[in-house]
Amino acid sequence: MVVRLQLQSTVPVEWKLTFDGDAWSLLRVERQGTATAAFAANRASIQGLHTGEGGFTLVFSGAPEAAKAVVLTLVQDGQTVFEGRPSAVK
Repeated sequence: MVVRLQLQSTVPVEWKLTFDGDAWSLLRVERQGTATAAFAANRASIQGLHTGEGGFTLVFSGAPEAAKAVVLTLVQDGQTVFEGRPSAVK
């Protein structure tokens, strides 16, 4: 399973992607673009800090049905500005 996260921001944005840690395992993270970014992962989430233009491709191993459990949260200045599930699952 592949999740692509594309962000563009002139100020730091925190992001967190939660997933079903029993159904999915993170295999790798690939960065794209010129953004300044950092991230950390644990068993059921990946979180990071992002400034600039670019994104991440997150590659998982696991059942496709578990994509329904993925939730993306974006936080700016300590306030949640977006929280939702993927709009397209391929």
